[in-house]
Amino acid sequence: MLDHAALLVRSIEGTLARLGQVDADRGPIEEFPGEGTRELYLGPPGRPGRLLLIEPLGQDGPYARALRKRGPGLHHAAFATASIDAFLSENPGWLLHPISLRTRDTSATVWLARPGIALLLEVTELPSDQRSPPTQSPLVSRLSTPAAKGLEPLLERLGLAPGPPAINIAGSSFAINDLVASPGG
Repeated sequence: MLDHAALLVRSIEGTLARLGQVDADRGPIEEFPGEGTRELYLGPPGRPGRLLLIEPLGQDGPYARALRKRGPGLHHAAFATASIDAFLSENPGWLLHPISLRTRDTSATVWLARPGIALLLEVTELPSDQRSPPTQSPLVSRLSTPAAKGLEPLLERLGLAPGPPAINIAGSSFAINDLVASPGG
């Protein structure tokens, strides 16, 4: 199940304004100088399918570079699992992101990529005491992203949809490009 969907935005506040009256708990905006980001989650901790808004801090760092290279939009879909190895074997066709090639043996999180699919996957292995089934419905109930011809099944296996970048948040549908449109988003 989707843990969260992350949008890379120019402005958290601009994107929140475009979300309008979406009925979702908003966490605080937090700064992570080591990551070079400001971040805000919509949806309470523990709720599946939360939305994460990521705004780069400054002009350096991986998120600032991603924003310059690809522009704002869908950055990643995150999944929590009991076993990263099982997730990888059940979802063939994804490749370890270069950062995960270095950290795979020491981290409970891996990043996956696939040429032809316009998002990253973040996969985190949860300790056994954190693997309870969700009690709430997901905040993000539908997420779609472009995929090259023939790669659609890789998304569908994960419960994601191939297609134009779009998201359904608390029952409201949005084109992701509209949510992150300049100025402000």
